[in-house]
Order: sequence, then structure tokens, then C-alpha cells
Amino acid sequence: MSTEQRELNVLIEKICCNDTSLGSVLDCYDSLWERGCRVTDDSFAQFIEALKVNTTLTEIDFGENELGDEGAKYIGDVLKVNTTLKSILLYHNEIGDAGVSYIAEALKLNNTLNCIDFWSDECCLVLAIAEALKVNTVLTALLLPGNAIGDAGVKHFADVLKVNTTLTSLNVGGNQIGEDGVRDIAKALKVNSTLANIQLTGTVISKVAASCIVDAFKVNATLTSMRLSWQNSKYVDKDALDTIEYLCKRNVQLQKPVIHARIVDIVMALSSFDLPPYVILEIIDRFEYWSL
Repeated sequence: MSTEQRELNVLIEKICCNDTSLGSVLDCYDSLWERGCRVTDDSFAQFIEALKVNTTLTEIDFGENELGDEGAKYIGDVLKVNTTLKSILLYHNEIGDAGVSYIAEALKLNNTLNCIDFWSDECCLVLAIAEALKVNTVLTALLLPGNAIGDAGVKHFADVLKVNTTLTSLNVGGNQIGEDGVRDIAKALKVNSTLANIQLTGTVISKVAASCIVDAFKVNATLTSMRLSWQNSKYVDKDALDTIEYLCKRNVQLQKPVIHARIVDIVMALSSFDLPPYVILEIIDRFEYWSL
């Protein structure tokens, strides 16, 4: 038996026994990958049996391994029975559409997972995840950047945002999203009242698309962070970026405990008159001063 396999067996034994020396977070990149022991589909089966009985781990990082669809199926099996995991990171693996379907089905049943990361996993079957989020009521963060889902894919998540009331953070950056996709997101933001952060980095933001986003902020008072592109990117109009940044700051101010709900209503009503964002911020500051 190789040294790497022995290390893997020791780790699995610790997981089975709820060994407190592991802590609550298991980072397979630090503990295994750097020593040449990747968690592939074959070895992952052993991990799964251990995780089904473990009650101490709350976060697992399986990023940058060689997990494929079979490994994703094992993850789905765990999520159906494990009641302590809060976060699972699967970025930079080889999980395809079939694997995503397995996990999506598990998300319909899981009642504890808060965050899942599919960054650059080559998965395009986002409809399965979107449908799961219409049922799931505990997931608060979904990271799906770099998967080339396009406008059609992001539309599924826009539809989710219209009905989901638990998701607070969504990252769909680097997904070849165009003007149509941005329009769909903007429409959803007019309805959604729980999402606080959305990342659309690398997205083409035309003046028309930017105006749709700004229009959504006339009724949305909860989105406090919107990342549209990397600094100095050719994809984003600078003026639009500044306006949206101001509007996010406005919402940050509106979320302060000292701001009464009635003041929020007044500020949102004023926003419909297309006043410069900095004027709105000054008005909020005055309201906050009077509320103290």
C-alpha cells in the first residue's frame, strides 16, 4: 500500500470516528492533494460511507480533484442523509450534467446545506439545479461561475429568484451571459426581496442592459452588492457601473436597523423620480440623523 493510500485510510477512519482533531472543516486540497493523493471517483466511495455517519464536519472542500459524475452521485447520496454539513466546495472538478442532476435531486431533500460551489465544473445542466432551488428552503449561497451556461441558463436562475426566498448570494460570473440574460436577472430583481449579493463578472453590460438593472433598483431595496465585471474591463460602461455602485450603497444604508420601514418606503418612492443616486444617499443620511 502506498504512503498516499495509507494517509487516505487514516483520514477516512478519523471521519468515521468523528475525530475532533479534524475540526469542523475538511480541506482535501491541503490535507491530500498537495501530497499527491487526489480524491478520485474510486477513492471517493470510501469517503462517502464515512460522511454518512459523521456528525462533526460542517464544511468540506473537494476542490481541484478529479471527481466526475460518479463522484457527484456519491455526494448526492451523502446529502440525502447527512444533517451537519453546511458547505461543500466542488470547484475545478470534472462533474458533468449527469453528476449535477444527482446533486440537484439531493438538494430537494437536504435541509441543512447552506452553500455549494460548482465553479468551472463543466456543467451546463443548470435547469436541474434551478428546479431544486424552487423546492429547497435552506441553501443561501450558490456559486456557479465559469460554466458557460449562457443566457438560456441564467434565465432559469432568474425564474428561481422570483420564487425562492432563502438564497442571499448568487455567483454566475464568467458564464457568457449577454444582454438578454441581464434583462432576465433585472426583471427577477424587481420581484425578489432576499438576494443581497450577485456576481455577473465578465458579462457584457450594454447601455440597455445597464438601464434595466438601474430600473430594477427603483423597487429593490435589498440587493447590496452587484459585481458586474473585472476592473477596467471593456464589457461595462463606466457611468453605469458608478450608478449601480451608488444604488448598492443606497440599499446598504436602507438595511441599517435605525432606518424605519416607513423611511424605506419614502426613499424607494423618491428613487422612481430618477434623482441622482448621491442625492438619495444624502436624503437617507438626513433620515438616519433624525432617527437617532
